[in-house]
Amino acid sequence: MGDNGFPIVELHPGGIPPALGDPNPGLEKAGQPSVPNDRDLFMFDWVKACKGESDHVKHGTSSKTHCDFDYSGTMMEQMLLGLVAHRAGKKLEYDPATGRVTNAPEANDYLKRTYRKGWTLNG
Repeated sequence: MGDNGFPIVELHPGGIPPALGDPNPGLEKAGQPSVPNDRDLFMFDWVKACKGESDHVKHGTSSKTHCDFDYSGTMMEQMLLGLVAHRAGKKLEYDPATGRVTNAPEANDYLKRTYRKGWTLNG
């Protein structure tokens, strides 16, 4: 232990911490665990999807991850609508096809952003 109570860490040449410089026997090659476990599953799926590797999934050109945009986009929309309902102070009826609140027109103001002069979002 050092004078400040923290352990003394010996760095590799170039000031690299051992956690970054030592080999990781759990990985066969960068980004791919040899045997995915629950902790590594998200990363393993993400790397495979980025590489375009297929698990015979009929969606696009590669396999889908366990938390793809179809899932996470819907989840985020629901969470954000909960915040809009809280700010509006009432239960909302929402039309997902149009992206509008149908029973409280004032709540639709929370679904858009007014940009400062000179700033726009195109697309």
